Amino acid sequence: SYKPYLRELNKKYPKWVFKPVETGIDFYDAVDGENYSPTVRGTRSAVSSTASSLLKDKNSGYYDASTKTYTSVDAGFVRANKVAIAYFMDPRNLMNEENIFQFELLSFSSSVTVSMVNTLLSGTFMYSTKMNYYDTNGKYITSNMTYATCIYNAGKKYNIDPCFLASKIRNEVVSSGGGPSGSVTGKYSGYEGYYNFFNVGATAGTSPITNGLKYAKTSGSYGRPWNTPEKSIYGGAEFLASGYISRGQDTGYFQRFNVSPYAQSKVYEHQYMSNINGAAAMGYSTYKAYLSEGTLSNAHTFAIPVFDNMP
Repeated sequence: SYKPYLRELNKKYPKWVFKPVETGIDFYDAVDGENYSPTVRGTRSAVSSTASSLLKDKNSGYYDASTKTYTSVDAGFVRANKVAIAYFMDPRNLMNEENIFQFELLSFSSSVTVSMVNTLLSGTFMYSTKMNYYDTNGKYITSNMTYATCIYNAGKKYNIDPCFLASKIRNEVVSSGGGPSGSVTGKYSGYEGYYNFFNVGATAGTSPITNGLKYAKTSGSYGRPWNTPEKSIYGGAEFLASGYISRGQDTGYFQRFNVSPYAQSKVYEHQYMSNINGAAAMGYSTYKAYLSEGTLSNAHTFAIPVFDNMP
């Protein structure tokens, strides 16, 4: 059932390579696994609170029928229902050139340029912008390095696709208007001068930004404390490389849905985000960058999961 989609893509992009990843997991078991977590407020999968009601869980504990309100499971997110989870877990629903990059292998490629990274940042506070910032004393510090250059260099150092890093940053800390979230302003109350561009440690709850900045402020691994944007970007890239990509979760999809047979962590756990659209959104951003730079037809390798008993 994958073949019609892949043949169309291969016809248009003959240099693209598709590798099946046999998960060995029943599709419906996978949906159930991503539906519930005993530790993260009862859920592993969430949708934006502004999303269609067709995607939201109306079961008891997550929806109040009398007030028609949903229970928040994270700031701005509510619990996803099984239909929504099944849709985003099934690769065939997203097997087109706009969305397939969530399955792209994430190692560094020499075909990626700083210009491509900058294109990914278009419409955000980081586009063609130098990384000026506030230090822990509130002093404004100027920099000669752009965000795009820093992200590219971090990807090269830790053998990660810089386009993936830029897409993830955009997904994590850019507001709907293109401005920065509190995670990266350097002005967040109680955590002035600290930055967390990948929201590492921003665990689900009512104050994910506080949780993430607490992690950024604590001395420890990955070059912490992250008291400059550059430290945060390099540290987050190292975190992804050592914590996910080298541990068998080497695509955006496997970081969102940990069903990889090569993963070192327990299935359905050690997942980077709860937003079911997260991997697809980052993949689309990567596609737009390649499209803008005219590099879509270059060689790209995609690792695509296959489940047992697929619908």
